[in-house]
Amino acid sequence: MIKTADKPNRESGTKSLNKDEQSTARNWNLDSRLVKIVTPIHLFFAFVLVGLAISAILGGPLSWDGSNYLFKILDKQSPYVPYGRLMNVVLHYPIILASNITNNISVLQLLFNFIYVSIPLVALYLAWWMVKDYSKNLFIWPVLGIGLVTLLGQLFFVSEAIIAVQLFWTVFLGTLLRFPKQKVPVVVLVSAVIYFIHPFAILLFAIASMLCVALLLINKQSRLLYTTWAIAFTILSVTAFLRFTGAQNSYEYQQLSMDLLQTQFNTALAGWPFRVLELIWIVSIFVFAAPFLSRIKSRMRISITHALQISLILVAGGLLVVWALDPYQWNKAFDYRAFPVFTSIPLMGLAFFESIIGKGQNLSLFWAKRSSIILLVGAIFFIVLSIQSFGWFNLSNQLREALPANAKACYSQNDIEWIANSPIDHWSVTPYSLLLQGKEPHSIVVSKGITCSESISSVGVVITHYNPDSQDIHKWNSSWFNLQRLKEIGKG
Repeated sequence: MIKTADKPNRESGTKSLNKDEQSTARNWNLDSRLVKIVTPIHLFFAFVLVGLAISAILGGPLSWDGSNYLFKILDKQSPYVPYGRLMNVVLHYPIILASNITNNISVLQLLFNFIYVSIPLVALYLAWWMVKDYSKNLFIWPVLGIGLVTLLGQLFFVSEAIIAVQLFWTVFLGTLLRFPKQKVPVVVLVSAVIYFIHPFAILLFAIASMLCVALLLINKQSRLLYTTWAIAFTILSVTAFLRFTGAQNSYEYQQLSMDLLQTQFNTALAGWPFRVLELIWIVSIFVFAAPFLSRIKSRMRISITHALQISLILVAGGLLVVWALDPYQWNKAFDYRAFPVFTSIPLMGLAFFESIIGKGQNLSLFWAKRSSIILLVGAIFFIVLSIQSFGWFNLSNQLREALPANAKACYSQNDIEWIANSPIDHWSVTPYSLLLQGKEPHSIVVSKGITCSESISSVGVVITHYNPDSQDIHKWNSSWFNLQRLKEIGKG
């Protein structure tokens, strides 16, 4: 009887409905269209975009080396290109141009911040653009890689090492998809960026070359294609290595020290951060295995597997939130820059095996489940990065309030007790203390290893102090910043 009663309504549409029922039907149709338009991918990018925008507004990219980058860009009126990181030229010129239009340091800081927060967003979008028309299920891997694995060091936005790994996902996915013709220009462009941004290019292009060799052995029809790209990536890796060794930079060589790597692991990864990575890797294994478990033909087991993935990600997200809430726990998160290649390799390996073994599987059936995971990762990214950015913002305000006008010209870190073991406890505290005061600062905070008497002299003021043999001195009458007030207070 129910089916018989429903049949006339289906044939006559909404004509037989009363006004309330017609209104409800129209609202339902509108909701249905919105569901089709607003997908989990849209919501994922919305979470990421809002989280990054909040970080930009709160000054996240100025953390650690970031403040030194901006100070040097403005002070020298030229791109800051440490250790041959030539891609910084493209990133920094807009700030130089803007500084010729306005002296408002807040505006210039915002421009700097939004330039750097756009990079992970661009990396994620390019990864999605690469796979969406071919194999969108592969998008889960850069989402886990950029949204969670590099999240541990994401607040260190200016880290070229982390940037290189995030951008490499585009090259990696393009390789798995046999370099679609319309995507090749982007693969080439991103490869050029990676080549000129960090020595990690050596490892990343070696990975891409080995991936091509593996794929040419598997795909006989594409041997010429993969052979060509394998040679190209090998050339890039070798020349990047020659460029690295030819520079003979003591800093870069020092980064390869096992003692330093052990120290960086202890300060950036040991404890909760590494537990989070382990959880992410376990989730990745379940994500990879889920399509193959469908052969068991047990919906309950598939549902349990998906619920387990969600639960593990929630646990990882919870640990990250607790970690992010206390800035003193992530005070050395910048040291994570040494590890993103190695922590991302397990995900890349699973993506490779899925692209090979999963060809016989109907992976599209699992897109809904993967979409829910992607959305959850976006929410975690938004929450964790926002919390960290608020933490950095509060510390920045504390530092600004600790520098009252005309009090004294120089403070040591010992004068401001709360700095110890906080994210501000870094050699970049000096340029950051100047940035916080605008174009005409009146005080300076010197980092560890140097005294106020050593920092301020008749010649100028020491801006960065790595060691006694590596100091950057700003002369009193030079460049964009006006330090005359600092000089006068120092004399007094």
